[in-house]
Amino acid sequence: MLQVVRSIAPQVDRMNVVLNEYEDIPEDLATIPNVLPIIPDEDTKDVGKFYPDVSDAQYVLLVDDDIVFPDTYVRETIARFQALGSKGFIGCYHGSVYLKEPPQPRPVKRFLRALKRSVSGAGNADATCPSARAHPADQRKVFTFSRRLDAATIVDQAGTGVTILQGSDMPEYAVMQDSQNFVDVRLARFAFERGLVTVCLPRAKGWLKPIRYEETIYHGFTQTNPKHVDDEILTFAYKNNRVGQPL
Repeated sequence: MLQVVRSIAPQVDRMNVVLNEYEDIPEDLATIPNVLPIIPDEDTKDVGKFYPDVSDAQYVLLVDDDIVFPDTYVRETIARFQALGSKGFIGCYHGSVYLKEPPQPRPVKRFLRALKRSVSGAGNADATCPSARAHPADQRKVFTFSRRLDAATIVDQAGTGVTILQGSDMPEYAVMQDSQNFVDVRLARFAFERGLVTVCLPRAKGWLKPIRYEETIYHGFTQTNPKHVDDEILTFAYKNNRVGQPL
């Protein structure tokens, strides 16, 4: 977290640092004059990015603590965002397009190994192909933030760890509060309902670099989305024929 704060804080007027589940403010943050540490009254998880009041801001940049940001991140991001137009956009560096095609079937060899394990481990094993319910999140094209993208591209959903939007388009915390672990989906729905176009911004390969953690929301939640999250995805997915196309 401190690595990201020290990188981003000199580039902005104010940096809100949401200290989820902290009891005290780290002393290191007190040495950075434009940092506003905030300890929420509740466990906000990933929704904490929407906890501070930023209604007075011209631009809001949402950042996660597991990414290495360059010293020019804010300046270049604002320039790319402004190039989209004056209003009506959300910009990001990690975007998803939901595909209409069904997921690819499991490879035969993999299925046979799974079936063999099942039969050998249970006397009454059902010798039928195990079919997990397909989630919309399983059928996405993802423009990953660490990879090259030559042109601004329309997407269904932004990754909120690398997102920019105008302060006037920032959803209130009450709108996002109950979307813990699927905050990207809720922001995508918010954008769709308000006519905001989500655009993945161009960048060079490696301009943003991930910091690896053992536990991530994707592996712990997204891959097994509950039905209510799938239903929320369907409120905006497959409804914009321009997704996946350059702006």
